[in-house]
Amino acid sequence: MAIQVDTYVTPKSRHRICEDYVLGRCDPLPHVILADGCSSSRGSHLGAMILAHAAGKELTGYYGNTIDGADFTFNNNLPDYFDMGDAVIHRARMTADQLGIDPQALDATLMTAFCHRNTVIVYVYGDGVAAAGPDVSGRYSIMDVSCPENAPFYLSYRLDAARRKAYSARFDQPKQVCAMENNRRTVQQKTFDEPVIFQFDLDITPVVLIASDGLSAFVRKGERLPYIPLADIVPAFTAFKNYNGQFLKRRARRAIKAFEKEDIHPTDDLSMGVIMGIMPEEPGENEVDGGRL
Repeated sequence: MAIQVDTYVTPKSRHRICEDYVLGRCDPLPHVILADGCSSSRGSHLGAMILAHAAGKELTGYYGNTIDGADFTFNNNLPDYFDMGDAVIHRARMTADQLGIDPQALDATLMTAFCHRNTVIVYVYGDGVAAAGPDVSGRYSIMDVSCPENAPFYLSYRLDAARRKAYSARFDQPKQVCAMENNRRTVQQKTFDEPVIFQFDLDITPVVLIASDGLSAFVRKGERLPYIPLADIVPAFTAFKNYNGQFLKRRARRAIKAFEKEDIHPTDDLSMGVIMGIMPEEPGENEVDGGRL
């Protein structure tokens, strides 16, 4: 199976500066990393970029140091969720300090999606959307992670005991993980710092998408609520006609344009990344052709 990745950030920001940042690479392992900065934290557009690159550095460093080809097993060798988060935020803090950037600029949601063999693993630190599909029956698995008052527990809070304590005191409600699978909807509640990890098999669902919470914030023109269900949004962003070059960017632009014709618009910054598995029997024109980022 060949693996292809691509990313997209909407140029139509509801903020003066887009606080979303996303990167994707195929080497040394296919991965996409997304950071969604807090709009009320000064400099979070820079912090999101620093956080994403710190995560990429930690992830690829882990890959090079601990994965031993065919001997790799997920049960034994997956990066620990908390250790990974701690390593990322401390690397990001060091970079911010060197650049003279306020550490509160690192207030950002972080999502990492990476694969080994044919499995994609997604770690969510904060909120966001992870989706996979369609399968052979045309169905999707959609995971929507949301936090009370739209205020995630950022990795940067781990750096400051006072901020961590203030968050836990103010937001005593759990975050929610809403899963839509096989036409069924389930909701799981988790404490603010409890791990959120998803795994998707590319042999079953060849497209895995991660996105900022902007994907769940589409509304009809002139309305603030209700949001359009993700089940009606996600397929439009994954209906790829081919996998050449910047395939996600093309699809996302077409999807947004089509929604606008129906008077449906995003109300927040929107960023996303995709990991796609391409079976060997796919036509040659759909093979990886330089779309690596």
